[in-house]
Amino acid sequence: MHASADGQKFKSRLETFRTRYASKYFGTTNGMSAVTLVANHAPSMQK
Repeated sequence: MHASADGQKFKSRLETFRTRYASKYFGTTNGMSAVTLVANHAPSMQK
């Protein structure tokens, strides 16, 4: 099995239950993190 994972961080203008404050990544705004996984050439996305 061959796999690759990548995490990305996105700033958000709206406050939802998935967004949170993280001064290390977003400063004084809130945002969310998305992890993308590809295993055996089949993509899937984890939130």
